[in-house]
Order: sequence, then C-alpha cells, then structure tokens
Amino acid sequence: MDRDNADRFAEKMNRINEDLQQQMCLTQAMYENFINHHQQLTSAYRVGDKVWLNIQNLALKKHSSKKLLAKYQNPYKVLEIISPHVYHLNLLNNLEIHDIFHINLLQLSANDSLSNQIPLIFFSMVNAQSAKKYEVEAI
Repeated sequence: MDRDNADRFAEKMNRINEDLQQQMCLTQAMYENFINHHQQLTSAYRVGDKVWLNIQNLALKKHSSKKLLAKYQNPYKVLEIISPHVYHLNLLNNLEIHDIFHINLLQLSANDSLSNQIPLIFFSMVNAQSAKKYEVEAI
C-alpha cells in the first residue's frame, strides 16, 4: 500500500510540475509580447550622423528659467557606437558633461543642405510718411 501511495504522489507531482511549466511558458510569452509592444523602436545612428541632444535632465549652467530653454541642443556628431543603445558624441569643449548618451536622449538631425545656414528674417520696411492712410467712415 505504501508503494501505491508513493506512485500516486509522484504522478500528482509530475502533473503539477507539467502544469506549472506550461503556465510559466504562457506567462513568459505574454510578458514578452507586452514588452515588445511597448518598447520604443530604436533607430540606429551611424558614425558621422548629426543628432540633437535632449538637455532637459542635464545640469548645465544656471539659467533664470529652465522652462524657457530649448529641449534639444545643437546637432552633435556621433563619434562612436558603444552599444546599440549608447552613443559617444563630439560635444563642445565648454560643456562640462560626459560625452556618452543613451539613445533616448538623441534625435536625428535633418540632413538638408540648408540646415547649417542661419535663417534670415525679412522685415518689410514701410516709410510712415509715404504709407497710405485709411480713415474709417462708419462703424
């Protein structure tokens, strides 16, 4: 009788073990689908690409209002790809921060030919004396 009880107990434990393994595989697959669905797609930057640097969380020089600063700073050149998510940038010498950044802090700069030019703002100059004057007849 003891041998029969031991065999039944072993069978029961094997079934429980199989059920738990199936549940673990199912849970792992669900977790993997969730993570892959919510994971940010990483765009691979190449060495030589110019990227904008998100400076909102960096401790730069003190400014009167951090809200008024630009969110991204100068396009910097990618010098080295340390890993698919970490890049080494060519920062200016006056920035006293580490020059290696996570991909979440970078955004690809536009590659148009006019991106390095300073935009010009044209104002229409009107001579106040020669300008036509309008009078309102009725309201």
